[in-house]
This record gives sequence, C-alpha cells and structure tokens, in this order.
Amino acid sequence: MSRKDVEARLRRQAQDFDDKVPKRPDFERRVVARAYARPRAARKRPVIIRDLALAGLVVLLIGSLGFGVMQLRNLRQATAVKTPLPSGSPSGSPTPTAAPTLGPTLSYTPGLRVPAGPIELGSVYTDPAFKMMTPLRGWAAGPPSKDRAQVHDATLVTEDAGAHWRNVTPPGFSGWTDRTMFFLDVTHAWVAVTPHVVAHPAATPATITVFHTSDGAQSWQSSTFQVADGSPSQLDFVDPEHGWMVLQVDNGVAIYRTSDGGLHWEQASVSHYTAPNATAPGALPMSNAFGTNQANQLACEMYPFAAITFRDASTGWAAGRCTGPAATVYFYVTHDAGSTWRAQSLPGSPDIPACPCSVSSTDPVFTSSRDATMSVSLDTEKTTCQLQNGVSACGSETIPGTALFYATHDGGKTWASHVLPGVATGGDPTFIDARTGWYGASILKAAPSFPGEATFDKLYVTHDGGASWSPLGTSSGFMGGRMDFISSSVGWALSSLADLQFALLMTTDGGRSWQPLNAVVVG
Repeated sequence: MSRKDVEARLRRQAQDFDDKVPKRPDFERRVVARAYARPRAARKRPVIIRDLALAGLVVLLIGSLGFGVMQLRNLRQATAVKTPLPSGSPSGSPTPTAAPTLGPTLSYTPGLRVPAGPIELGSVYTDPAFKMMTPLRGWAAGPPSKDRAQVHDATLVTEDAGAHWRNVTPPGFSGWTDRTMFFLDVTHAWVAVTPHVVAHPAATPATITVFHTSDGAQSWQSSTFQVADGSPSQLDFVDPEHGWMVLQVDNGVAIYRTSDGGLHWEQASVSHYTAPNATAPGALPMSNAFGTNQANQLACEMYPFAAITFRDASTGWAAGRCTGPAATVYFYVTHDAGSTWRAQSLPGSPDIPACPCSVSSTDPVFTSSRDATMSVSLDTEKTTCQLQNGVSACGSETIPGTALFYATHDGGKTWASHVLPGVATGGDPTFIDARTGWYGASILKAAPSFPGEATFDKLYVTHDGGASWSPLGTSSGFMGGRMDFISSSVGWALSSLADLQFALLMTTDGGRSWQPLNAVVVG
C-alpha cells in the first residue's frame, strides 16, 4: 500500500469518528483557555536557557574588552615609566613558560645585598647582561663592577618591563667572586661562581658552584665541581638540560658541558696558548705572536666572555679574533657537543683592509632552528711612536673598518654576507626573526682625540634579513648600545652614556623614539 493510500484511509477513519462523536459546543474555547493557562515557565524554558547563554557570552565579552582596555592603559603608562606593561609573548623566539609572580617577600635571603633605589644594569662578567623574555618579564645583572669594595653583578628580575627590579641573587655566596650568568626563559636561569682568581691560592683546585632556578627565582638549587684551576666566563644553554660553560684556565680556555641542567659537568675540550700554526687537530686555536717577526705571524684566540653558542645539544660555534698579516675570520663549528672543532669558511668581503689587521667575529644568535645572524669587523692596526724621556715608546691603535653581517637560513650550513652601515665598533645587529632587525651604526670622528675614535651615527632597521638597511626617521634618546627587541615595536637598550655608565631605555614604536626607564631596585 502506498503512502497516499494510507493517508486517505486515515482521513476517512477520522471523518467517520467525527460524525459518530458529537462535539461539545465549548470545546475549542476550552482548548485555547487551557493553552493560555499553562505555566509560563514551562513554555518559556528553552528561551530562558538561550537568553542565559547569550547573557553569559555578553558578560565574558565585556570582561575581555575591559581587561584589554586595562592592559592598553598599563602599556601606555609603562611607556611613561609609571606603571607596568601588559604581559605577552616575544615575536620571533620560542614561547616562554609563564613564570610565577614573586610574592611581597622572598623565601630566601639573596646572596648579595643591593640597596633599594636607582641601579645601573650591566656586567663585565656576563654578556649579555640584560634579557627581556616578555613585555613584562626579564632578567639582568647589575650593577657592573667598579672596584673591589662595591657590590656588583647581582641577579635581578623585573615584572613591569624594566622600571623596577628585585634582587634574587642565589643564596649562599657573597663577596668578590668571578661569576657569569645565563637566562634561558622566564623560569630558567643559571649562575656560576668561583673565588676570584686573584684571591684564589695557586696550585690548589678551584671549586665551581653552579646555581640553577626553574621557577623564576622563587628558589635556587646548587651543585659544585672542582677543576685544577679556572674561573667561569660564559654559560650557554639550549634547553633546561643541555648547557656549556667556558672557563678561563691557566694558559688557555676549557669548555665543560652538562646534560642534566647543571647538576654534573664534564670537560668537553681544552685549548692552550701555542705558537702560531701549532694548534692541535680538533682544538680551538689560542695562539700568541711573538719575537722580531711578530708582525708577520697570525695570532688567533677565542673570546672567553662571548665565545660559544649552540643551536642544539650537539651543534655549536665558537667566535674570536685573529690579528696578523691576513684577514682571517675566527669561526669554528662542532657537531659533537664541543669535543672537537673545525674551521668553517665564510663568504669573503669586498673590502679587505690593508694589513696588519684585526678581524673579530661574534657568536651566532638564533631566532629559530634555521635562522641565525652574526657579525664580523675588519679593522686595521696603526702603530705610532712617541719620544718619552729620550726614549721612543711605540703602541698599536685599532682603527675601526668595515662591519660585515652574516645570516644563515639553513641552520648554519651556509652563510650569506652583507655590509653594515658605518664602521665596526663592536655593536651587533639584533633580530626578532629571519627578516626584521636593528643596528646602531657609528662613524669615525672628523677630529678624533685619538686614532680610530668613533661616535654614534644612526639607528637602522632592515625588513629583508639584512640585505638592505634604512635609517629610522627619528631615534631620540638613543645613542648606541646593546638592544633587545621582542617584537617589531617593543624593545629595550642599554645605551652608553658619557661617564661610562649605561642607561636603560625602552621603545614602543620600533626604535623611532626611546624613553629612559630610570631603573630602581625594590623589595
């Protein structure tokens, strides 16, 4: 039977039922009345549920907008150095782990006492001495050492973009020590210390103490190990477990490594000063030029305070300086976690200086596993002699020359070179990703007080990975120094002042204008 036949039979049966059963005269009225007499809540329940859901969404939206407005207001106020900035994640770098907020008091007594009030950030032991992880949170060392009687190189944290800092120096050590620090993210940091080499008795083992925090300086753990001699000059970590330490040792440098976050350390390699061209295979060159033929000998050495950087647990690079008759770049790579090293060639420069010359390289800085940048300065050596008390006294002066910029986009296998504006004076470009970076250029003074004296010129920006650089329209308040950008608009700088001090500056417009933060220690 088809559907139409079924429907027709049902209609006929309904009609027969109506014919046999008489209607009540008030049937329709009572049906309508009963419908209106039903409880309103029963009829409106689905609408109320919908309305409640919509109301909840509206409240959530209003709350989010209010929170965003408060963050924007805080950002504008922090730019004027009044209140904190909003939290966020840096651009072009791994997303950091959220750090716990430090309470009104610490659960430990910092190892160094830093008076509350203004503080100068910086260090002669740690490079870089200042690192922001988010728009709010960062680490620093300071104040830099001036003399033995002054407290210096305390470990500091900020939670309001750098205006205020708290002393979180690891407990358990104080006094005049050699030390270095490394800041991985908002939660992980390391501090390595040993008695000062001047105060350390000769011919006795040196004890290295390594402090480590994994909760943003809420607490610290420590471990020790002994070496025949040496003092820590650099730390480098690629993750919370794998790290390296450079030690200045008698007649050279040694590299130690850890795979458990700094609890245990083993020697990866050691390099001693040798005669030129006498470096052992697989070792890093540390050579001295000497004798009457000194000017014709190539001398190379790595930098102890900014010597190495690693991309992962096995691959890293070492930087340094070579002086002598040829423009040779000190650039070595390891693929076995620092045990053996080999020279890595780099593209040449169109402006090789007249020699004798000095060629200095910086360790690469990675913004991703594939993208990194480094720089090389090509300087000339000028020897001048003066007659003092009837005796001719001679000395060499370095004349800043060409500054080169190198970039890799394949994890360090190949590098491309570009010429930076101005002359090489030790400043390095800073990048947030493979394309966007800044560079503070300097030029030689027209009337120098000494040979090779340079002065800050302009702040430049690139958006094509360093192939071209454009001067910013304005850069008020910035006179050169180490920069630290975390996005295309927000960055900081430790800018040099005339009295050999460093001022902490901040920009929120990509470097066009800078405001002093007048950093102070609190708590």
